[in-house]
Amino acid sequence: CLLKTHGAYHFAEALSENHNQLEVVDLGFNEIGADGGVVLVEALQNKKNLTRLILDGNQVSADTL
Repeated sequence: CLLKTHGAYHFAEALSENHNQLEVVDLGFNEIGADGGVVLVEALQNKKNLTRLILDGNQVSADTL
């Protein structure tokens, strides 16, 4: 099941509250578009333990992030 951009919005909403212990988020190859990448990054900005966000295989460029 692929998240796609729409699913990334829901995932970002869920991550934005709590989940402060996250260290790695791997969402590779989920057909997430640029807009979905932006909302994910915004939701994860304050996660101090996060060391890695994997978005390989999506339509999210480094410039988007």
